[in-house]
Amino acid sequence: MRRITIDCETSGFDAKCAGIVEVGAVVFDNGMEVAQFSEICRPHESCLVGPSVDKALSFSGITRGEILAARLSTVVSEAFGAWLRTWADGDKLHAYNVEFEARFLGLEPWLISPNAWGECIMLAASQVIGEAGGLPLFKGGKYKYAKLVDAAAFFGVMRCGEHRALSDARIAALVYEEILKRRGK
Repeated sequence: MRRITIDCETSGFDAKCAGIVEVGAVVFDNGMEVAQFSEICRPHESCLVGPSVDKALSFSGITRGEILAARLSTVVSEAFGAWLRTWADGDKLHAYNVEFEARFLGLEPWLISPNAWGECIMLAASQVIGEAGGLPLFKGGKYKYAKLVDAAAFFGVMRCGEHRALSDARIAALVYEEILKRRGK
């Protein structure tokens, strides 16, 4: 079974005023990584202004210099769209935090349909970890959301690289593979 997992690094946390500065994705087929995409990109200049930009960039270590030297988001989004058309073939897209990724990737110039997304890995991981007693249960019967690093540790997935889009997409994909194994899929 083939699965595509995507992760983005952004210039902030609000998709209305921030933009994607790096996109990474991996394709797993029958438990093996068979393809990857990764590129830093330059969003509209308005997405690189404001107090949250430096904080957001500090998470990934991507510098303003790298962003300014990168290809425009419009160009990268075209390349990424072509890559997805080559690999997706109707398959649902996954992400550790689908809501966050879909919020950014649903906007211009990316325009990934809300219908393209499959299961949220973070919600699935939180359920498994919570049922094992590793997360608190909130009112309403939902578990606290597990961070990617915590899910990786729980499922025995080695952290490979820094907090960057491709590395995080790969870790999320490996976490999802472990979840699916537990489900017998």
